[in-house]
Amino acid sequence: MKMAWMSWCFYDITASSDQRNIMLDVVQKVAQEIFIPFSVGGGIRTREDAAGLLMAGAEKISLNSAAVLRPGLIKECAQAIGTQNTVLSMDVRRVAPNTACPSGYEVVINGGRKAMGMDAIAWARQGCELGAGEIVVNSIDADGMKQGYEIQVNANRRRGGAGASCGLWWCWHARAFAPSVNRRQGGCGLGCVDGALR
Repeated sequence: MKMAWMSWCFYDITASSDQRNIMLDVVQKVAQEIFIPFSVGGGIRTREDAAGLLMAGAEKISLNSAAVLRPGLIKECAQAIGTQNTVLSMDVRRVAPNTACPSGYEVVINGGRKAMGMDAIAWARQGCELGAGEIVVNSIDADGMKQGYEIQVNANRRRGGAGASCGLWWCWHARAFAPSVNRRQGGCGLGCVDGALR
Protein backbone atom coordinates (compact mmCIF):
# COMPACT_ATOMS: atom_id res chain seq x y z
CA MET A 1 0.00 0.00 0.00
CA LYS A 2 1.37 3.41 -0.95
CA MET A 3 0.64 6.45 1.13
CA ALA A 4 0.81 9.98 -0.22
CA TRP A 5 2.35 12.63 1.98
CA MET A 6 0.48 15.88 1.99
CA SER A 7 1.56 19.11 3.58
CA TRP A 8 0.41 22.69 3.12
CA CYS A 9 2.49 25.84 3.18
CA PHE A 10 1.00 29.13 4.29
CA TYR A 11 3.33 31.98 3.40
CA ASP A 12 2.42 35.60 4.06
CA ILE A 13 4.91 36.91 1.51
CA THR A 14 4.34 40.57 2.28
CA ALA A 15 4.57 40.34 6.08
CA SER A 16 8.24 41.39 6.13
CA SER A 17 7.99 44.17 3.56
CA ASP A 18 4.84 45.49 5.26
CA GLN A 19 6.41 44.98 8.72
CA ARG A 20 3.38 42.94 9.76
CA ASN A 21 3.30 40.12 12.29
CA ILE A 22 1.99 36.66 11.51
CA MET A 23 -1.79 36.28 11.79
CA LEU A 24 -1.89 33.84 14.70
CA ASP A 25 -5.70 33.75 14.79
CA VAL A 26 -5.80 32.56 11.17
CA VAL A 27 -3.31 29.78 11.96
CA GLN A 28 -5.45 28.66 14.91
CA LYS A 29 -8.61 28.59 12.77
CA VAL A 30 -6.88 26.62 10.02
CA ALA A 31 -5.57 24.10 12.55
CA GLN A 32 -9.12 23.56 13.82
CA GLU A 33 -10.41 22.80 10.32
CA ILE A 34 -7.72 20.73 8.62
CA PHE A 35 -6.01 17.59 9.81
CA ILE A 36 -2.83 17.54 7.78
CA PRO A 37 0.55 19.05 8.64
CA PHE A 38 1.15 22.63 7.56
CA SER A 39 4.01 25.10 7.63
CA VAL A 40 3.68 28.82 8.24
CA GLY A 41 6.02 31.61 7.18
CA GLY A 42 6.06 35.37 7.04
CA GLY A 43 6.49 37.81 9.90
CA ILE A 44 8.40 35.42 12.18
CA ARG A 45 11.04 37.51 13.91
CA THR A 46 11.64 35.81 17.26
CA ARG A 47 11.78 32.36 18.82
CA GLU A 48 8.60 33.31 20.67
CA ASP A 49 6.85 33.89 17.33
CA ALA A 50 7.97 30.43 16.22
CA ALA A 51 6.84 28.73 19.42
CA GLY A 52 3.50 30.55 19.25
CA LEU A 53 2.87 29.22 15.75
CA LEU A 54 3.50 25.64 16.85
CA MET A 55 1.18 26.15 19.82
CA ALA A 56 -1.44 27.50 17.40
CA GLY A 57 -1.27 24.29 15.38
CA ALA A 58 1.45 24.68 12.74
CA GLU A 59 3.81 21.72 12.33
CA LYS A 60 6.74 23.80 11.05
CA ILE A 61 7.78 27.39 10.76
CA SER A 62 9.51 28.89 7.76
CA LEU A 63 12.06 31.67 8.13
CA ASN A 64 13.11 33.91 5.26
CA SER A 65 13.77 37.67 5.33
CA ALA A 66 14.20 37.95 9.10
CA ALA A 67 16.76 35.13 9.05
CA VAL A 68 18.75 36.80 6.27
CA LEU A 69 18.84 40.01 8.30
CA ARG A 70 19.63 38.15 11.55
CA PRO A 71 21.02 34.63 10.86
CA GLY A 72 21.12 33.79 14.57
CA LEU A 73 17.32 33.58 14.44
CA ILE A 74 17.63 30.16 12.77
CA LYS A 75 19.65 28.79 15.68
CA GLU A 76 17.33 30.36 18.25
CA CYS A 77 14.26 28.79 16.62
CA ALA A 78 15.94 25.40 16.14
CA GLN A 79 16.88 25.36 19.83
CA ALA A 80 13.40 26.45 20.92
CA ILE A 81 11.21 24.28 18.68
CA GLY A 82 13.59 21.73 17.16
CA THR A 83 15.52 21.49 13.94
CA GLN A 84 12.83 19.27 12.42
CA ASN A 85 10.34 22.14 12.78
CA THR A 86 12.63 24.89 11.48
CA VAL A 87 12.60 25.54 7.73
CA LEU A 88 14.81 28.02 5.90
CA SER A 89 12.86 29.48 3.00
CA MET A 90 14.97 31.22 0.39
CA ASP A 91 13.89 33.52 -2.40
CA VAL A 92 16.56 33.44 -5.10
CA ARG A 93 17.04 35.01 -8.49
CA ARG A 94 19.48 34.39 -11.33
CA VAL A 95 22.45 36.70 -11.67
CA ALA A 96 25.66 36.54 -13.66
CA PRO A 97 28.09 34.49 -11.56
CA ASN A 98 30.37 36.87 -9.69
CA THR A 99 32.61 37.00 -6.63
CA ALA A 100 29.68 37.55 -4.24
CA CYS A 101 27.38 35.02 -5.95
CA PRO A 102 29.53 32.36 -7.62
CA SER A 103 26.57 29.99 -7.99
CA GLY A 104 24.76 32.50 -10.21
CA TYR A 105 21.86 32.71 -7.71
CA GLU A 106 21.42 35.62 -5.34
CA VAL A 107 19.31 35.72 -2.18
CA VAL A 108 16.57 38.36 -2.18
CA ILE A 109 14.25 39.35 0.65
CA ASN A 110 10.94 41.09 1.19
CA GLY A 111 9.18 39.01 -1.45
CA GLY A 112 11.95 39.50 -4.00
CA ARG A 113 12.03 43.29 -3.65
CA LYS A 114 15.50 43.66 -2.09
CA ALA A 115 18.68 42.04 -3.40
CA MET A 116 21.14 41.05 -0.68
CA GLY A 117 24.33 40.30 -2.63
CA MET A 118 24.49 36.86 -0.95
CA ASP A 119 25.14 33.60 -2.76
CA ALA A 120 22.17 31.24 -2.44
CA ILE A 121 24.28 28.10 -2.03
CA ALA A 122 26.50 29.68 0.63
CA TRP A 123 23.40 30.91 2.48
CA ALA A 124 21.81 27.46 2.35
CA ARG A 125 24.95 25.92 3.85
CA GLN A 126 25.07 28.54 6.59
CA GLY A 127 21.37 28.09 7.35
CA CYS A 128 21.83 24.36 7.78
CA GLU A 129 24.84 24.83 10.02
CA LEU A 130 22.70 27.14 12.16
CA GLY A 131 20.01 24.47 12.54
CA ALA A 132 17.55 24.57 9.64
CA GLY A 133 16.18 21.07 9.06
CA GLU A 134 14.78 21.85 5.62
CA ILE A 135 15.42 24.30 2.83
CA VAL A 136 12.63 25.56 0.59
CA VAL A 137 13.81 27.47 -2.47
CA ASN A 138 11.54 29.81 -4.40
CA SER A 139 12.82 30.98 -7.77
CA ILE A 140 11.78 34.59 -8.19
CA ASP A 141 12.51 34.27 -11.94
CA ALA A 142 10.18 31.30 -12.47
CA ASP A 143 7.46 32.08 -9.93
CA GLY A 144 4.14 32.63 -11.65
CA MET A 145 5.56 32.27 -15.17
CA LYS A 146 3.78 28.95 -15.90
CA GLN A 147 6.91 27.65 -17.62
CA GLY A 148 7.75 24.86 -15.22
CA TYR A 149 10.35 24.51 -12.53
CA GLU A 150 13.59 26.47 -12.36
CA ILE A 151 15.73 23.40 -13.02
CA GLN A 152 19.12 25.13 -13.00
CA VAL A 153 18.92 26.10 -9.33
CA ASN A 154 18.44 22.44 -8.46
CA ALA A 155 21.23 21.39 -10.84
CA ASN A 156 23.71 23.11 -8.54
CA ARG A 157 23.60 19.95 -6.46
CA ARG A 158 25.80 17.02 -7.49
CA ARG A 159 23.40 14.19 -6.71
CA GLY A 160 20.16 13.52 -4.90
CA GLY A 161 16.67 14.71 -5.60
CA ALA A 162 14.08 17.05 -4.30
CA GLY A 163 10.37 16.75 -3.99
CA ALA A 164 8.41 19.62 -5.40
CA SER A 165 6.34 21.36 -2.79
CA CYS A 166 4.13 24.41 -2.75
CA GLY A 167 4.24 25.19 -6.45
CA LEU A 168 7.62 26.32 -7.69
CA TRP A 169 9.51 25.56 -4.51
CA TRP A 170 11.92 22.74 -3.87
CA CYS A 171 12.56 21.20 -0.53
CA TRP A 172 16.20 20.34 -0.02
CA HIS A 173 17.16 18.18 2.91
CA ALA A 174 19.52 20.08 5.17
CA ARG A 175 22.14 17.34 4.96
CA ALA A 176 22.66 18.19 1.30
CA PHE A 177 24.21 21.47 2.40
CA ALA A 178 25.76 20.55 5.73
CA PRO A 179 26.69 16.85 5.79
CA SER A 180 27.82 17.20 9.40
CA VAL A 181 24.21 17.81 10.51
CA ASN A 182 23.09 14.96 12.74
CA ARG A 183 20.45 12.82 10.98
CA ARG A 184 18.26 12.80 14.08
CA GLN A 185 18.14 16.59 14.13
CA GLY A 186 16.66 17.10 10.69
CA GLY A 187 14.06 15.54 8.54
CA CYS A 188 12.37 16.46 5.34
CA GLY A 189 8.76 15.46 5.20
CA LEU A 190 8.34 16.28 1.52
CA GLY A 191 9.96 13.29 -0.13
CA CYS A 192 13.51 14.58 -0.35
CA VAL A 193 16.62 12.47 -0.41
CA ASP A 194 20.12 13.39 0.70
CA GLY A 195 22.27 15.10 -1.86
CA ALA A 196 25.49 17.06 -2.09
CA LEU A 197 26.58 20.23 -3.82
CA ARG A 198 29.05 20.53 -6.66
